[in-house]
Amino acid sequence: RSQGAAGGGGAGLRKLLAEAAPEQYETVVLEAVRAEVAKALEFDSPQDVDVSLPLQDIGVDSLTAVLLRNQLSDMTGLALPAKIAFDHPNLRSLSQFLFTKIQESGLLAAAAAATEPAAPKESAGARRAEDKGVKKGHLEPELQFKNAPKALTRPQAVFLTGATGFVGAFLLHELLKSNVPVHCLVRARDEEHGSARLTETLDDYGLWDADYAHLLKPVVGDLTQHMFGMAEDAFNQLADEVDAICHSGALVDWMLPLETYLGPNVVGTHEALRLASRGRGKVIHFVSTAATLPKYLGYEVSKDVLEYGYLTSKFMAEQMVAAARYRGAQASIYRLPFVGASSSSGGFRLDQGDFLHNLISGCIGLGSFPSLDTQLGGVLPVDYLARTITQAMTQDFARIGRNYDFVNPKAPTFNDFVELVRAAGADVETVPFTEWKARALQYAKAHPKSSLARISAVVDSLQQKDFESMEGTALGSDVFGGDNYPCPPVSEESVQPYVDRISAALMSSDLKPDAARSMVAQPA
Repeated sequence: RSQGAAGGGGAGLRKLLAEAAPEQYETVVLEAVRAEVAKALEFDSPQDVDVSLPLQDIGVDSLTAVLLRNQLSDMTGLALPAKIAFDHPNLRSLSQFLFTKIQESGLLAAAAAATEPAAPKESAGARRAEDKGVKKGHLEPELQFKNAPKALTRPQAVFLTGATGFVGAFLLHELLKSNVPVHCLVRARDEEHGSARLTETLDDYGLWDADYAHLLKPVVGDLTQHMFGMAEDAFNQLADEVDAICHSGALVDWMLPLETYLGPNVVGTHEALRLASRGRGKVIHFVSTAATLPKYLGYEVSKDVLEYGYLTSKFMAEQMVAAARYRGAQASIYRLPFVGASSSSGGFRLDQGDFLHNLISGCIGLGSFPSLDTQLGGVLPVDYLARTITQAMTQDFARIGRNYDFVNPKAPTFNDFVELVRAAGADVETVPFTEWKARALQYAKAHPKSSLARISAVVDSLQQKDFESMEGTALGSDVFGGDNYPCPPVSEESVQPYVDRISAALMSSDLKPDAARSMVAQPA
C-alpha cells in the first residue's frame, strides 16, 4: 500500500482511492501519509508512527521536513510548502489538511471516475442533489409518499444498505434466516463482485449459509450518490421490486469532521427516501444512533465535541425521515446505543472495531481495567439488536411508524462486567481510573499497533464521568430491551466467546496479554 501510494504525480494515491469506498477516503489518505512519514524517518513500519504526537516528537527536523514535503508532493501531485510539517500539530491534522487540498484538486473525482460506471447524467444528478440543499438536510419538495402502504404486511423483498458493515451484516443474516429476499446496496465492479463481497462479509462473521444464496441479490451502487449512482431506469425497477427499506448504511467513525459524513449519512438517507417515494409502497426502517439524544433532550452540542460531526449528520438524517413521515411515509427509526459483540459467537467489528471494543480488547492486552461503577445499560449485543429490528420489520406491524431507543435495565456495572471477563479466563486487574489512564497511555505509546493505541487520542481526553454515557438514555415509552423485546442477560456464558476471540487475536499478534502487561511500567 505505501509503495503504491508514492510517485506519479498522484497516480498511486488515485489508484488507492479508486479501490476504496468514499467513506474510507480520509482513512486512505491518512494511512498513505503515515507510510510516507515512516519512509522519511526510517521507521520499521507505518504502524509504528503515532498519528497523535507532534511531528517533531517522532523525529521530524528541518532536513527531514523538506524530504517529507517532497514525498508528499510526489504522492499527491500537489505543490506543498517546504515547512508543511511544522504548520500542523500532528500527523492526523496534516493528513486532514492534505485531504482538503486533494478534494479541491479534483483527485477524488478522478478516483471515483476510475471505478464508477456513471453516465454523465448521474454526475449531473449528484451535483443536482447537492445544489438543492440535500447536504444541508433538506428533503427535496418533490419527494412525496402517496404510495405508502395502508395495510402493513410481512415484506416480500427488502432493500438493505450497509450490509458489508458490522450491524448491517447481522441485519442481513436475520433477514435471510427469515427467508426474505434481500436486495443489498454494495460498492462493486459488477453483481458478481458484489455478491462475493457480501458472502465474504457474512462468512467472516460466521453467518453465511449456502442456502441463503438464492435470497441474496446484490445492487451495485454508491450510498453517497444521487439515486445511488444508478441509472434512472434501474433505480425505478428496484423501487418496484421491494416493499421495505432497511437503511443501515452509514459512516460510523465518530471523530471526523461533519463534512466527511454528509455523503454517506445525509445524502444516503435522502436517496433511500427517494427510493421509498417511487414504485411499490414501502415501509422505511432507519437505523440511527443514540448519539442524537442530547439534541432531543435540549443540550447544545459544541463543535469541539469529538462526536459532533457524526451525531449531527445522523440528526439531520432523522429530520429527513421525520419530514418524509409528515408527507405520508410509513417510517420507523431505531436509535442504536453502544453496539457490543455478538452474545452468541463473540464476533466483533472486523475493521479494527469501535471505541468500546478497542477499550475492552486494549484493557485485556494491558492486563488492567479502570474501576467504574457505571451501569452498562446502553451497551447491547449486535445479534440482539439485529434480531429485534428484523422482528419489528417482519412481524410486529403495530409498532411501525415510531422512534425506538434501546436500554438494558438488567445490565451489569462496568466492574461487574470485568469480573465476568476475569471469570472467562482473562488475567486482568481493576485499578483506579487515574492509574489506569496513565498505564493505558504509556502502553499505547509503547505498542502503536494495539487497540489502545487506536483510541489513545480519546483516552487522553477521557474523564471518569465520560463513561456515564454507557448507562443508556431513552426518550418516551417506545423502548426496546426491557419488557418489549427484552435483552438477553450479560453472563459468563455470553462473555466467554468474546474474551476467547480477543485472546486469540492477541496471541496471534505481538501483544500476548501476559507479556504485554509485564512491559508496562507501573506509574509512580
